[in-house]
This record gives sequence, structure tokens and C-alpha cells, in this order.
Amino acid sequence: MTAAPGVAFSYAYLYTLPSANISRVQELHAQACERLGIDKCRITGMTYNVRGPDDVDASLEVKLAPPLARAFGREGTHAVEAADGMLSSAAIKGTDVGTEIAAAESSASTLAQDGKALDRQISASRSDRQRAELTQQRAALESQRRDLAANVRGQRALLASTPLTFTYRAGASIRSLHATTPLMRAADTALASVEATVSFVLQAIAILFAPLLAIAVLWLSWRWRGRRLWRWLRGPEASD
Repeated sequence: MTAAPGVAFSYAYLYTLPSANISRVQELHAQACERLGIDKCRITGMTYNVRGPDDVDASLEVKLAPPLARAFGREGTHAVEAADGMLSSAAIKGTDVGTEIAAAESSASTLAQDGKALDRQISASRSDRQRAELTQQRAALESQRRDLAANVRGQRALLASTPLTFTYRAGASIRSLHATTPLMRAADTALASVEATVSFVLQAIAILFAPLLAIAVLWLSWRWRGRRLWRWLRGPEASD
């Protein structure tokens, strides 16, 4: 990607991994950027949000020297996979700024020639009114030239650094995605089935615990006090 002359690229990666590992992986990616040095990698943004035990998301934005961008993203993905995560999506976009720079420089050259022609006309003019009008035209050309120069500087800045964004979200990775044998895929499926069953049993216990506890308390209360109270309310039974 970086071999394309005049094209400014941007990289975006979305990862899914356990919520408990998100902050650690984000820190690993930030440290990897810092090790490259500020001339090759700069952190430009970072977020971390916790809304619940399994509702966590985060992001890391950096600007890299263009030749390092792809390798940095690849190593970042390896770190996520080592933390039981997975790459959910990746996007690489390119903008042809080289063509825009060439067009802006050509326009600037034309404006410079027009400016020189106006300078000659201003010097040769004998009329104050005409000289004032030509001076205004010359000022307008100079303003256009400055705008083009600023645009060229901005486009060159896009070529000088590559923005890369890591986005992290909590979730379960698909472990069998990279499995190479049917046995590994079957083992992953079996493990996922066991986890789902255990999770269902625990949730059922959590849901039924409160009602069962209430029933047990009522039954014990009846055994302890309820029968005596009932006998007292009924009074002594008549004998035959």
C-alpha cells in the first residue's frame, strides 16, 4: 500500500475480545507506538468506556510513518489474538492527493505568471485609477496563490503520516475461525456447548433462588409458629 506514490492511506481495525482484556491490549498497542519514537508514531486519541461487566469499548488513534503502518496493524492484530480476541473488520482507504498537489502547483504557477504580467502593467500605467484597479487584481491573485500554497502543504502533510485507528469491543471471539483440522473445530464446538450449558444452569439458579428461598422461609415459619397459631385460633376440639 505504501508503494503507491501520491496516495495517502488510512487504516482502521475493529477487534472483538473479552472485556477484561481490552484495557491491557489497548495499553500494549500504545506502548508499541511509544517505542517507535515520536518521529515515527504519535498517539492522537484514546478512549475507554465501561457500561457493564460485558459492555466495554475502547479506541486508540495514532499517526505513523507511512512505511510502518501495515506492519504496525499486523503486529497489533497478533497481540489481540494472543489475548483471546479476534479481528472483526479492517478497512484501508486511499486518497489520491498527488493529483491534487500537481493541479494546485500548476494553478499556482499560472497565478505567478499572471502576477508578473500585472506587475508590468502597474509599472507602465500612467493612470492612477487604472493603477488602483490593477493593484486590486494583483492582491486578489496573491490571495489565491496563498490559498493554493496552504492547500498543498495540507496535502503533503497527509502523505507524511498515516492515521491508524484501533477500535475494541467486548465479545466472544470465534475460536474455530482459524482452526486447521476438523478435530479442533469439533473441540471448540463442544467447549462452546459446555460453556452455554453451564451459563444457562447458573442463570436458572440465579433466577429461581429468590422464589425458592421465600417458599422455604414460609414453610419453616409454618412449621415453627403457624401450626400453634392455627390450633389457638380454632380452640380446643370437641371430644365425642
